[in-house]
Amino acid sequence: MRVAICDDENVWVNRIEEHLLRFKKSHKDIEWEVFYSGEQLVEHYSRGERLFDILILDIELKELSGIETALKIREADKKAAIFFMTSHTKYVYDCFKPAPANFWVKPVEYEVLRDDFEEVIRKSADMKKELIFKCRGEYKKIPRGSVNYITSSAKKVLIHTENGNFEIYGTLKGISERLGPRGFSSPHKSYFVNLDKVETFNPKEVILSGGEHIPVSKSRRQQFKKDFLEYVSGDNYDIYGD
Repeated sequence: MRVAICDDENVWVNRIEEHLLRFKKSHKDIEWEVFYSGEQLVEHYSRGERLFDILILDIELKELSGIETALKIREADKKAAIFFMTSHTKYVYDCFKPAPANFWVKPVEYEVLRDDFEEVIRKSADMKKELIFKCRGEYKKIPRGSVNYITSSAKKVLIHTENGNFEIYGTLKGISERLGPRGFSSPHKSYFVNLDKVETFNPKEVILSGGEHIPVSKSRRQQFKKDFLEYVSGDNYDIYGD
C-alpha cells in the first residue's frame, strides 16, 4: 500500500511518519513518500508516476490548497482514498467535493489513522473479491470492484463493468445478496450501484465516474444518501440537509 503525505510543515509530516512507522509493524507492505506542496504532488501524477492508494493532504497549503490539489488528482485517479488534515474545522464542508475518506483535525492521533487505514484496507480487499456468473453458456469471473452498476428487466440482469456488459438470468435482489450489503446500494428499484464509482448525486440522479446517469427514486433517496456517506466517510460524518 502506497501513501503520499502532503504538508508544508515538518512538525505534521514527522507526526504522520511516526504513525506510519508504528502502523508498519503490523502492515509490512506499507510505504510512503512526502511532498511539501500540492504542486509537487500534482507534478508527480502528471509525469505518470506510480499511483498512491492513500493521500494525506493538508488543506491549508500555501499556493495550491489541499482541496484544489485533490480535485486535480481526481481527474487522473478516482480510486485513491483521501484524508484531509487541518487545524480549522470550518473547511469540512468544502472537503466533500473530492469525496474524501475522512477529515482529520490536527494533531492527528495514531488511533484515528490506524482505524481509518484499516477501513481502507478492508474496502480494498472487498473490491478485489471475485464473483462467478454464468453468461451465455460460459462462466465469467468478475471482480467486485470492476462492477459499475447493475440493472434488471423481467428475468434478466445486466451487469455493467469496466470491461463490458454481461447479461445473465436472475433477479436484482439475488445479485445484490451475492454482492453483499456494503459497497453497493440501490437508488432505484431497477438499479444497484457500486458506491465506489459514484462521482456525485442529487435528488434526481446519481452520476458515476464513467459518466453514466442513474435515476434516483423518491422512496430510496434518503437510504441511498445514507449508504453513500457512510461508505465514503467510514461513518464519521453526519448527514446535513434534506
